[in-house]
Order: sequence, then structure tokens, then C-alpha cells
Amino acid sequence: MSIEVTTGNAFEALGYTREEANLRAMRVYLAAEIRKHVQKNKLTQAEAAEFFGVTQPRISNVLNMKLDRFTIDFLVKMLSRTDRIPHLTFRAPAKVRRATAASRVAA
Repeated sequence: MSIEVTTGNAFEALGYTREEANLRAMRVYLAAEIRKHVQKNKLTQAEAAEFFGVTQPRISNVLNMKLDRFTIDFLVKMLSRTDRIPHLTFRAPAKVRRATAASRVAA
């Protein structure tokens, strides 16, 4: 059994296309922020469901990272109820950044 260590998107390392890997990673990030809110406020799943305006099974799925049935839009709407504003940062993948830096040093 070999273990591959990745410094990039774990979903890409699992074989997903870059686009699908990015979508999955974003959903995980948003769900983690929702989970932080629930834990910080010591909410039960029923209380969290009421707070976020969803059913208890839906909040259970989010908290347990069963995210295939959730869109990014839906998770952002849930997160917006916490009065937190998502912050987007765009960057080139690590391989591209290293290649660009290496070409600058060579020049």
C-alpha cells in the first residue's frame, strides 16, 4: 500500500477533474464553516436546523460532510445566516507558481 502526499487539492489527488475537485473542496470549506458555527454556539442538530432554516437530516448531512446533494449556492445561503461574509481568494496552482518562479530566476 502506498500513500501519496499532496500539497494541492486532495480531490484532484483522488482522481477528480480539476473543476470537480475545486467544487468539492469549496463545498467542504463552506460546510466546515457551518460546523464551526454549530460547535461554537453548542447547538443541537435540531437547533441548528431551525437556525439555518433546513430540516434536521439536512443539517446532519452537512455536519457529517455528506455534501454531494448540496450546491455551493445552498451552503453559502446557509452560512450567510451566521452573518459571516465568505472571502474568495484566487491563486495559481502550486505547480504553476513554482514553474513561474523558476523561469524568473533563470531569466
